[in-house]
Amino acid sequence: QKHNPDRHYWFFDSFDGFQVPTGDDKLDTYLAKSVYVAPLEKVKQSFKDFGIPITQNVHFVQGNFEDSIPKLKVDRPVALLRMDGDLYSSTSVVLKYLYPSLQ
Repeated sequence: QKHNPDRHYWFFDSFDGFQVPTGDDKLDTYLAKSVYVAPLEKVKQSFKDFGIPITQNVHFVQGNFEDSIPKLKVDRPVALLRMDGDLYSSTSVVLKYLYPSLQ
């Protein structure tokens, strides 16, 4: 933020693991593991532990990509898009709504 104090940083995640059921019992069992859960408070603490300040320009959006991404009003070009949508449904939503704004 030293170089561009007006830049905003957006972090989208469920912060509570995957949404199940998917309709595939084997996949549901795999996705229900607690290893995929990263609680928001733990993520924020990790930012602090690494010396990354959480300012008014840092936004954490909790929810599934399918619900949260379409609600985002993108009014500026996206300089960097790092997606980690593990499922096709979440990846396709990110590409549909954010890729057109990517510089």
